[in-house]
Amino acid sequence: NFLGFFTIWVILLFTYRSFACGLYLLGPLILSNIMVNAYMSVNNIGVNIHTLPLVTVGVGFGIDYGLYVVSRTIEEIRVRGDLIDSVREALVTSGKAVTFTAVTMIISTAFWISSNIRFNAEMGLLLAIWMFISYVGSQTLLPVLIVLFKPRFIMREAKHAAARTHMHTQAAQG
Repeated sequence: NFLGFFTIWVILLFTYRSFACGLYLLGPLILSNIMVNAYMSVNNIGVNIHTLPLVTVGVGFGIDYGLYVVSRTIEEIRVRGDLIDSVREALVTSGKAVTFTAVTMIISTAFWISSNIRFNAEMGLLLAIWMFISYVGSQTLLPVLIVLFKPRFIMREAKHAAARTHMHTQAAQG
Protein backbone atom coordinates (compact mmCIF):
# COMPACT_ATOMS: atom_id res chain seq x y z
CA ASN A 1 0.00 0.00 0.00
CA PHE A 2 2.73 2.44 0.95
CA LEU A 3 4.59 1.85 -2.31
CA GLY A 4 1.40 2.33 -4.33
CA PHE A 5 0.46 5.51 -2.51
CA PHE A 6 4.00 6.88 -2.73
CA THR A 7 4.11 6.20 -6.48
CA ILE A 8 0.80 8.01 -6.96
CA TRP A 9 2.04 10.93 -4.83
CA VAL A 10 5.21 11.27 -6.95
CA ILE A 11 3.19 11.24 -10.18
CA LEU A 12 0.81 13.86 -8.76
CA LEU A 13 3.79 15.94 -7.65
CA PHE A 14 5.02 16.21 -11.22
CA THR A 15 1.57 16.47 -12.79
CA TYR A 16 0.24 19.30 -10.61
CA ARG A 17 3.59 20.69 -9.38
CA SER A 18 2.37 20.49 -5.80
CA PHE A 19 3.37 18.52 -2.73
CA ALA A 20 -0.07 19.05 -1.22
CA CYS A 21 -2.04 17.80 -4.21
CA GLY A 22 -1.13 14.23 -3.38
CA LEU A 23 -2.41 14.69 0.15
CA TYR A 24 -5.78 15.98 -1.06
CA LEU A 25 -6.21 13.17 -3.55
CA LEU A 26 -4.77 10.45 -1.35
CA GLY A 27 -6.88 11.42 1.68
CA PRO A 28 -10.12 9.83 0.43
CA LEU A 29 -8.11 6.95 -1.02
CA ILE A 30 -6.38 6.21 2.29
CA LEU A 31 -9.74 6.37 4.07
CA SER A 32 -11.24 3.86 1.63
CA ASN A 33 -8.15 1.69 2.00
CA ILE A 34 -8.57 1.63 5.79
CA MET A 35 -12.23 0.71 5.45
CA VAL A 36 -11.53 -2.05 2.95
CA ASN A 37 -8.68 -3.42 5.06
CA ALA A 38 -11.06 -3.52 8.04
CA TYR A 39 -13.60 -5.39 5.92
CA MET A 40 -10.90 -7.81 4.82
CA SER A 41 -9.81 -8.37 8.41
CA VAL A 42 -13.35 -9.02 9.65
CA ASN A 43 -13.87 -11.52 6.82
CA ASN A 44 -10.44 -13.17 7.21
CA ILE A 45 -9.28 -12.12 3.76
CA GLY A 46 -5.53 -11.69 3.79
CA VAL A 47 -3.37 -9.54 1.55
CA ASN A 48 -1.45 -11.99 -0.59
CA ILE A 49 -0.43 -12.65 -4.16
CA HIS A 50 -4.05 -13.41 -5.06
CA THR A 51 -5.59 -10.27 -3.55
CA LEU A 52 -2.81 -7.86 -4.52
CA PRO A 53 -4.19 -7.24 -8.05
CA LEU A 54 -7.52 -6.32 -6.47
CA VAL A 55 -5.80 -3.79 -4.22
CA THR A 56 -4.09 -2.28 -7.27
CA VAL A 57 -7.36 -1.98 -9.19
CA GLY A 58 -9.14 -0.49 -6.16
CA VAL A 59 -6.45 2.14 -5.68
CA GLY A 60 -6.43 2.86 -9.42
CA PHE A 61 -10.15 3.54 -9.56
CA GLY A 62 -10.03 5.57 -6.37
CA ILE A 63 -7.37 7.95 -7.61
CA ASP A 64 -9.02 8.17 -11.02
CA TYR A 65 -12.26 9.47 -9.54
CA GLY A 66 -10.40 12.16 -7.61
CA LEU A 67 -8.30 13.21 -10.62
CA TYR A 68 -11.41 14.04 -12.60
CA VAL A 69 -12.75 16.29 -9.85
CA VAL A 70 -9.47 18.11 -9.23
CA SER A 71 -8.63 18.60 -12.91
CA ARG A 72 -12.11 19.90 -13.66
CA THR A 73 -11.97 22.24 -10.66
CA ILE A 74 -8.71 23.68 -11.97
CA GLU A 75 -10.23 24.18 -15.43
CA GLU A 76 -13.23 25.93 -13.95
CA ILE A 77 -11.32 28.18 -11.57
CA ARG A 78 -9.28 29.46 -14.51
CA VAL A 79 -12.53 30.72 -16.02
CA ARG A 80 -14.64 31.57 -12.97
CA GLY A 81 -12.01 32.62 -10.43
CA ASP A 82 -14.29 31.49 -7.58
CA LEU A 83 -13.43 28.28 -5.76
CA ILE A 84 -16.90 27.28 -4.58
CA ASP A 85 -18.47 27.86 -8.01
CA SER A 86 -15.60 25.96 -9.63
CA VAL A 87 -15.95 22.96 -7.33
CA ARG A 88 -19.72 22.97 -7.85
CA GLU A 89 -19.33 23.05 -11.64
CA ALA A 90 -16.67 20.33 -11.48
CA LEU A 91 -19.06 18.08 -9.58
CA VAL A 92 -21.93 18.85 -11.95
CA THR A 93 -19.87 18.08 -15.05
CA SER A 94 -17.12 15.58 -14.25
CA GLY A 95 -19.13 14.32 -11.30
CA LYS A 96 -21.70 12.98 -13.76
CA ALA A 97 -19.00 11.11 -15.67
CA VAL A 98 -17.48 9.78 -12.46
CA THR A 99 -20.91 8.69 -11.24
CA PHE A 100 -21.69 6.92 -14.52
CA THR A 101 -18.34 5.14 -14.49
CA ALA A 102 -18.56 4.21 -10.81
CA VAL A 103 -22.13 2.92 -10.99
CA THR A 104 -21.37 0.92 -14.12
CA MET A 105 -18.24 -0.61 -12.64
CA ILE A 106 -19.74 -1.27 -9.21
CA ILE A 107 -22.85 -2.97 -10.56
CA SER A 108 -20.97 -5.06 -13.11
CA THR A 109 -18.35 -6.08 -10.55
CA ALA A 110 -21.04 -6.90 -7.99
CA PHE A 111 -22.33 -9.59 -10.35
CA TRP A 112 -19.24 -11.60 -9.44
CA ILE A 113 -20.91 -12.20 -6.08
CA SER A 114 -23.09 -14.80 -7.77
CA SER A 115 -20.06 -16.84 -8.84
CA ASN A 116 -19.91 -20.43 -7.65
CA ILE A 117 -16.19 -19.94 -7.11
CA ARG A 118 -15.92 -18.57 -3.57
CA PHE A 119 -12.73 -16.58 -4.24
CA ASN A 120 -14.28 -14.80 -7.24
CA ALA A 121 -17.43 -14.01 -5.27
CA GLU A 122 -15.44 -12.58 -2.35
CA MET A 123 -13.13 -10.55 -4.57
CA GLY A 124 -16.05 -9.22 -6.63
CA LEU A 125 -17.80 -8.02 -3.50
CA LEU A 126 -14.59 -6.57 -2.11
CA LEU A 127 -13.80 -4.67 -5.29
CA ALA A 128 -17.38 -3.37 -5.56
CA ILE A 129 -17.18 -2.13 -1.96
CA TRP A 130 -13.79 -0.53 -2.61
CA MET A 131 -14.99 1.29 -5.73
CA PHE A 132 -18.12 2.49 -3.92
CA ILE A 133 -16.19 3.88 -0.95
CA SER A 134 -13.67 5.55 -3.29
CA TYR A 135 -16.50 7.04 -5.31
CA VAL A 136 -18.23 8.47 -2.25
CA GLY A 137 -14.93 9.90 -0.99
CA SER A 138 -14.15 11.58 -4.30
CA GLN A 139 -17.59 13.16 -4.51
CA THR A 140 -17.89 14.24 -0.88
CA LEU A 141 -14.65 14.34 1.12
CA LEU A 142 -12.41 15.64 -1.67
CA PRO A 143 -14.60 18.65 -2.57
CA VAL A 144 -14.99 19.50 1.13
CA LEU A 145 -11.21 19.38 1.61
CA ILE A 146 -10.71 21.62 -1.41
CA VAL A 147 -13.27 24.22 -0.32
CA LEU A 148 -12.21 24.13 3.32
CA PHE A 149 -8.43 24.38 2.87
CA LYS A 150 -8.25 26.27 -0.47
CA PRO A 151 -5.13 24.51 -1.75
CA ARG A 152 -2.51 26.70 -3.39
CA PHE A 153 -2.15 24.43 -6.41
CA ILE A 154 -5.77 25.28 -7.28
CA MET A 155 -5.91 28.87 -6.01
CA ARG A 156 -2.84 29.91 -8.00
CA GLU A 157 -4.86 29.18 -11.13
CA ALA A 158 -7.50 31.66 -9.95
CA LYS A 159 -4.76 34.26 -9.43
CA HIS A 160 -3.43 33.65 -12.95
CA ALA A 161 -6.94 34.03 -14.34
CA ALA A 162 -7.48 37.27 -12.41
CA ALA A 163 -4.16 38.65 -13.68
CA ARG A 164 -5.09 37.79 -17.29
CA THR A 165 -8.49 39.45 -16.88
CA HIS A 166 -6.87 42.55 -15.39
CA MET A 167 -4.40 42.77 -18.30
CA HIS A 168 -7.21 42.39 -20.86
CA THR A 169 -9.24 45.08 -19.08
CA GLN A 170 -6.30 47.48 -19.06
CA ALA A 171 -5.57 46.78 -22.72
CA ALA A 172 -9.18 47.44 -23.67
CA GLN A 173 -9.20 50.73 -21.75
CA GLY A 174 -5.82 51.89 -22.99
